[in-house]
Amino acid sequence: MAKQIKTSVKAGEEYEFLDTEGKHLFSIWINPSDVGMVERAQNLVDYLNNLDLSIDHSTEDSEKEPTLEEVSAVLKENTEVLGEKLDGLFNAEISVAIFSVMSPFTPLASGKLYIEEVVEKMLDAITAETNARFKKVQSRQSKYTAKYHN
Repeated sequence: MAKQIKTSVKAGEEYEFLDTEGKHLFSIWINPSDVGMVERAQNLVDYLNNLDLSIDHSTEDSEKEPTLEEVSAVLKENTEVLGEKLDGLFNAEISVAIFSVMSPFTPLASGKLYIEEVVEKMLDAITAETNARFKKVQSRQSKYTAKYHN
């Protein structure tokens, strides 16, 4: 058996997402202060900014309405890619829980897509947690470096 070293590192926290009435939608376990997310987030942001859910028909039939099968195929493909990007952002399998509620591309009453609302709220929580932790780091560092600033 390997020797164990216990640290004060906590691998993450559970976040429960609620609907507008306070009812449970899903829970995910993420590390909200992982500064590596800043770098990985650009991949997700780029994907969402360039997201195209349109059905590409040949030029001769550009006015043709897409079939249910075509719409379903485009949504399925984009849901899979989005799931990979979300899981990669957090280094955790969170997409399954998020997508279990509804399709990430479901339009909400606000005009946002479901995934936009979820990602926006996640980033708000991450920003708040990261800022709080950096303040603690700065406070601890200033305690040790204060004697050199006098």
